[in-house]
Amino acid sequence: MAALVDSNRTSVLKLDALQEAAREGNIELSIHRVASGAEIATANDMAQASGVAAVRLPGIYQWPETADEGGFVAYGPRLVDLWRNVLPRQLAQLAFSRKAVSYRSRPRVRSQPSMSMVVP
Repeated sequence: MAALVDSNRTSVLKLDALQEAAREGNIELSIHRVASGAEIATANDMAQASGVAAVRLPGIYQWPETADEGGFVAYGPRLVDLWRNVLPRQLAQLAFSRKAVSYRSRPRVRSQPSMSMVVP
């Protein structure tokens, strides 16, 4: 099996742990370091040329925070930005719905014109 790793983000300790886990599972692991996106195709070709049974490509994640922790790339907004934009709208909606509920729950009182009768 082969693994393509980002040499800019993956520490030697992580690679050693990966190699050790592969050895414990009786798996021969070939690690190919990649420093930029342009090197992925070359590293993939080198892994396949070395006779490995499978090439493990890096994952693509929704949140950039996950990619920052060692993933390859992310396509979504940062969670901080998402909450910064969504939370005020949600709070405003909640405040509006509370006002609507409080107005609906009050009984409707219509003021009646005062009637006065004079009885002779």
